[in-house]
Amino acid sequence: MIFLLVPLFIILDQVSKILISKYLKYGSKAIFGDWFHLTYVENPGAAFGMLAGRQTFFIVLTVAVVLFFSFFLYKEYGQLNGVEKWAAVCFLSGAIGNLIDRIIYGYVIDFIDITFFGTYHFPVFNVADILISMGAFFFLISVFYRSKA
Repeated sequence: MIFLLVPLFIILDQVSKILISKYLKYGSKAIFGDWFHLTYVENPGAAFGMLAGRQTFFIVLTVAVVLFFSFFLYKEYGQLNGVEKWAAVCFLSGAIGNLIDRIIYGYVIDFIDITFFGTYHFPVFNVADILISMGAFFFLISVFYRSKA
């Protein structure tokens, strides 16, 4: 069952954050030239630091979304195609990974730091954020696919 990947992805996210916290806390390390760094950041907000300091709001919202989404998946699992299942796995893994940070630390640990074309500095993110983005991407593919059917 594909949903057995959720704990694996959560562990990957949490281990990456633990390692960054241990070896790079409050620092930055160039990995590939000037465009890819590992940079320790404590993000007290949502994406791009929006609504900083609203941890209780984010915790309650995330728990509600994860519970609702899990219940929905339990009821509708047989109706989902492969892309929708991957979307669910990625989204749930990422949401729970960042939820763990919010509960334990009061902020989310971000560390993937990319600069495009030497000038555009993308906001620092983490493995959970990648998973959430992949979930959204797979969901959009599914919506497109179902609209064509």
